[in-house]
Amino acid sequence: MKRTILAGLMAGASLFAATGANAVEIEYWQYVFETRVNAMDKLIANFEAANPDITVKQVTFPYADYQTRVVAATMAKKGPDVMQLFYGWTDQFVKGKVIQPLDAGVFPMTRSKRNSSRSYRR
Repeated sequence: MKRTILAGLMAGASLFAATGANAVEIEYWQYVFETRVNAMDKLIANFEAANPDITVKQVTFPYADYQTRVVAATMAKKGPDVMQLFYGWTDQFVKGKVIQPLDAGVFPMTRSKRNSSRSYRR
C-alpha cells in the first residue's frame, strides 16, 4: 500500500517536473483514517526531503463525505493531482467515468499474487 501511494506521488511529481517549473506543489487527497494520515505524513516528509523542489499538500476529508467530494471535484476538473481511493470504489468510479484506467503503455500495471494494484487517472 505504501509503495502504491508513493508511486502515485512520484508519478504525479514526474508529470509536473516535465513542465520545467522550479518549484512544484502536488495536492494529495485522502479520507481521514488516522493510521493512514500518519503514515502519509512520514512518506511525504521523506519524499520532500529527496525532492526539495516538490511540496506535497495533503488534504483529508471525513470518510462519509469523501466520495461526494472526489466526484464533484473531478467532474468540475478541480480535483487533486493524486488521490487515495478505497479499493471497493474503483469499479464504481470507472463505470461512472469519474476515473479511467491508465494506459498500460504509459504506466505499466504491476500485480502480485498477494496484492493486486491498478492505476487510474481522473
